[in-house]
Amino acid sequence: MNSVTNLTSDSLPCSNSSYDQLCIQNVTNGFEDNERDCQCFNPCNESIYEKSVSYKQWPNDVMAKYLANQVCKNNSTLCDSLWNLSNSNPDELRMNFLKLNIFFQDLNFEERSDQANYEFTTLLSDIGGSIGLWIGLSILSLFEIVDLLLRLVYKVLTRKCDVTQK
Repeated sequence: MNSVTNLTSDSLPCSNSSYDQLCIQNVTNGFEDNERDCQCFNPCNESIYEKSVSYKQWPNDVMAKYLANQVCKNNSTLCDSLWNLSNSNPDELRMNFLKLNIFFQDLNFEERSDQANYEFTTLLSDIGGSIGLWIGLSILSLFEIVDLLLRLVYKVLTRKCDVTQK
């Protein structure tokens, strides 16, 4: 069992073409040893080609005879067997020809990128905003308390003056 344990943080995933194979081998070995800790990077570029297969009966009788003529021009040994097939069983002749078209199913591409969901600068900004809010509320509350105390003192002093005058 080959184990790859010398993957350093200095190695960039895009600079080494065998990095993916090393990562796959490392993960496979980890699963075999019941260790599932993988630090594999997402691939930088990845091309995925999906296939689909479709078919139809080809060629028709006229085209089959034309193709048999073309084969007879190039290869006389196959000519006799093809003519025998076309005369005896046209379906058998169809089964000896193949037309293959390969093309793109979609000409679209999809680009995906990884981004941090909550960056460190956003965290610092939110902490600073919260601290500012609490400091602002604390100062406002302090002024409210001072205002309340001054009003109470004023009330007490004006009440004493009113009592002494009566």
